[in-house]
Amino acid sequence: MNKNQFTQIITLVLFSFIVLMAIRFTLYNFYIDDFSDLSTSEFFASLLMGFRVDMITIFTFSSIFILILIFLKSSKVRAKIALLWAFVLNTIFVISFSDVLYYDYIHRHISNEIFNLGDDIDIIIGMAFGSMLPYTLGATLISILFLYLVFKLFSAKLTSFISGKYLLILTVLTILILFIGIRNNFGGKSFGSSDAYAVNKVSSGNLALNGFFTIYRTAKKTMKHDLIDFDEAIKTTQKLLKTQNAPFIDAKYPLMRQYSLRNKEKYNVVIVLLESFGAEHIDGFTHYKELNITPYFKKLSNEGLKFTSFYSNGYRSIFGITSIFTGVTIPAGAQYLGKGLELSNLSYLGGVAKENGYSTISMQAGNRRSYRVDAVSALAGFDEYYGAQDMPNVETVDKGRKPLTGTYDFNMLDFYHKKLNKMKEPFLGFAFTSSTHSDFHLPSKKFERYPHDLKNYNGSLNAFIYADDSIRRFMQSVKKRTLV
Repeated sequence: MNKNQFTQIITLVLFSFIVLMAIRFTLYNFYIDDFSDLSTSEFFASLLMGFRVDMITIFTFSSIFILILIFLKSSKVRAKIALLWAFVLNTIFVISFSDVLYYDYIHRHISNEIFNLGDDIDIIIGMAFGSMLPYTLGATLISILFLYLVFKLFSAKLTSFISGKYLLILTVLTILILFIGIRNNFGGKSFGSSDAYAVNKVSSGNLALNGFFTIYRTAKKTMKHDLIDFDEAIKTTQKLLKTQNAPFIDAKYPLMRQYSLRNKEKYNVVIVLLESFGAEHIDGFTHYKELNITPYFKKLSNEGLKFTSFYSNGYRSIFGITSIFTGVTIPAGAQYLGKGLELSNLSYLGGVAKENGYSTISMQAGNRRSYRVDAVSALAGFDEYYGAQDMPNVETVDKGRKPLTGTYDFNMLDFYHKKLNKMKEPFLGFAFTSSTHSDFHLPSKKFERYPHDLKNYNGSLNAFIYADDSIRRFMQSVKKRTLV
């Protein structure tokens, strides 16, 4: 075999893929009951997702070493650089295998809680050299052997060294492969943990992900909080949630409740989540002088249930989407869907609706990949998902006023209405607007009551005026059951 700098690199990369896939099969065999709900096709689809996760993991932390080794001719220098690379890869392997052992305790991959384990370092060391000693010794010996073999591989003299124009071509090709492998997505946001779910099953994501990937993708230290006594917290929560229609049924699981929809009418559920609407400036909710920028929303809010005592669930839109899809209020410092929360075994809005015979649809006026709502919606069990690229323009748009990202709110709301009209009842729909998110693009000058700027306060006020008008047109068409 002709040994050149590329054959050595490819050998180590392929070996890394084999190791991570072997760890994945170890996870599967250790906890096979956790994956029993996967059909054969779902199993292989999850493995394919796992291959993509491994590709991202390996390429992300190997690219700098690969690009350096391409140009190094000296075997001694190559061996030293390769040994550093091997240390990095070995860390990935050890953490990923340790995650398999950790999985036994919580039946999900480890995430950013690892950054709080420092307080329990004595317990961890005790386990490593106690009940886990065989694994510790085995991992140590295998790690030493791996580092030795990598050093031997790269210290061997090359049969040939690719240089000149061929090196240039192969370098460009390598950079392209690494870039594609790291992003692993050709549109919008790069591949995230929520994208790893081949099907809407927690087991699918757990099989596809590896522990190192979930750690570095959720690498945000969780804030510590002074918590009230657990029993007191349970009593307070049960008191606040008490209802005859959903009694608490199990002392072992104190928040487990029993719901029954049998012999009850199933209403269609239409959810519209409004971007950046806050009580401070919205007519009918503000404690200050009303600005008269959302008169229709004020009128509409007085026609149904109106809640005026509420708290922000977070400072980003995906926090709100997460709470709607999961029913979970995110504590400060915790992660959201697409950034780690999906690693937990949760119930999801779309899945619960489907279990009760509902058709489901999800969409946003932003681009499909914005906030990874496409992957999050699939995870949450929605049958259909759409983004701005799927929505035709029905809005009257002045020349030169096409938004740079997403589509105007009324385009989505009109599309939403038309889709709902064709759905089998009962149905549940979710739609998320975007025009009140900066930059504040507007379809027409007629909505610019204030001197307009795409990024300033006046721009946001004008955007509320437009959003309010979009809601008005949407509701009028819905009430008439006609398409605008």
